[in-house]
Amino acid sequence: MEIAGWVHAALARVDDWPAELDRLRAEVATEPPGAAKLQRTIELADAMEHVVPDRGKALALYLEAWRGGELGARPHLLELARELRAYMTLAEVATADHQDTRDPEALLAAGRAYIDAGFPDLAVQTFTRALDQHPSLADAIATAPRLADVRVAIARSKFLTVDVEREVDACMGRKHYLQAARIARVAKLTRRDAILGLAVRAMPDDLDLVRMFEDVLLDSTAEEFLAYHSARLNTIVDDAVWAETARTAACELVLRNIHPGLGLRLLRMSVERAYAAKLPGGTRRHIAAWDLLATNARATKSLLSLAPLLAEALRLELPPLDALYIARLGLEVTWREAGDPLAAQPYAAALLDAVPGHPAAAAFLDEAFADVPPIELLPVDDPAPAAEPTMPTVTFKIPVIARVPSSELRRDASPIPAAPEPPPDAAPRSPRKVVPIDVVIELPNGSFFSAVLRDVSASGAFVTTKRPLAEGAVVTLELQLPVSSKLAQRSFRIDARLARRTELGWGLAFVDPPPELVAGITALTDG
Repeated sequence: MEIAGWVHAALARVDDWPAELDRLRAEVATEPPGAAKLQRTIELADAMEHVVPDRGKALALYLEAWRGGELGARPHLLELARELRAYMTLAEVATADHQDTRDPEALLAAGRAYIDAGFPDLAVQTFTRALDQHPSLADAIATAPRLADVRVAIARSKFLTVDVEREVDACMGRKHYLQAARIARVAKLTRRDAILGLAVRAMPDDLDLVRMFEDVLLDSTAEEFLAYHSARLNTIVDDAVWAETARTAACELVLRNIHPGLGLRLLRMSVERAYAAKLPGGTRRHIAAWDLLATNARATKSLLSLAPLLAEALRLELPPLDALYIARLGLEVTWREAGDPLAAQPYAAALLDAVPGHPAAAAFLDEAFADVPPIELLPVDDPAPAAEPTMPTVTFKIPVIARVPSSELRRDASPIPAAPEPPPDAAPRSPRKVVPIDVVIELPNGSFFSAVLRDVSASGAFVTTKRPLAEGAVVTLELQLPVSSKLAQRSFRIDARLARRTELGWGLAFVDPPPELVAGITALTDG
């Protein structure tokens, strides 16, 4: 995705992009009202949507621009509001549409959005207003099959006798699944979940139904969620659609902190699928997806596990901002984490190509080539502010001291750092796999909590948690082990001893692991 030049230029100069976007938002908010401010608001919203995992910030900016009169924000606003289940926003837009067009269908759409939001009273008020302002609706609401949900909501508000089950069955027979689901919600029928399950199987491309059903699944087990999405993804042939579908589902899990291990694995699979297919731009909201992966990896000190995926990204033709992100993160992983100057050189070269004099790349040159006499890279002034280019020239106005010119960096070197050699006296260890795995930990007193395993081996695992636990205690794990690289997992219940504590969590030693678990972990670590 191409980002507006002024936003790109601002991001290229800093390390914390979400914080910089927040600063730009505050800056734009102080500008005088007008078309220029509205345009910058939309451009900032586009950047937020692509870069920041919290899509609510982008939604707020689109809403601000739309309320200010920028009609170009409306399509983005509606799409993101539906994706985020922001039904109150959808109701607001539909109500405004009615004020502009006097179309009674707009008020009906607003009322239905209130039902979806869980406010049937507001829905009835809106439907009643539609009747008051458009008396011709009365006959249609009383008889039209397409308005069954409106009819039932109004009737129940007036305590009129209505056969809800019959109305639901009639809607199902006509394949009016959204109406059936809304009637079930208004009437608080327990069948609503079953209705949505039937609906998504019959109409798998109806995203409104899919999102409603996903909300049901998010309150269920990981197995049910995974079974649904496995079946759904197995029917998708198009790589772009597969990657987008997987990314959307993964982000819901990670951002809501529901089965986050499964979400992180699914998110990585979506990026890998996009890269394997050489999709232009990787995936939609490409940087936001990477930010979720990188944030988790930093928190669990597992950034090196991202190195192979970063190497794939480095070889792709990405949009300028995306390429800059990958170069900067790749340099962090290969140099700051791995300390491998050879693996870091392709990233440093890409970073300097994108942003001459970038401080992170300049620091790498200074540190990695300390025995080379320094040279001064003269600063270059920013170009005169003309029409904003898509890809601005970003430079720094301070002299940068470096050891070698960027042109002398090895661009053909492997961008994956070498594995560190174990100490000569280190005891043999089972091969381990750095992979996020959801786990429920039951303590000796019967209490339990959910967590994520950072890595696993045939003899043990490491769990990231800040909970104070007793070293040496034996706990029971209910873990969801991925089946190799497939979108599937198996549940295992096993005892483990709390062997060692670090600032991140606990190292666990399995107690008599069953052969099936050992075989599953061996297949995972060999894959």
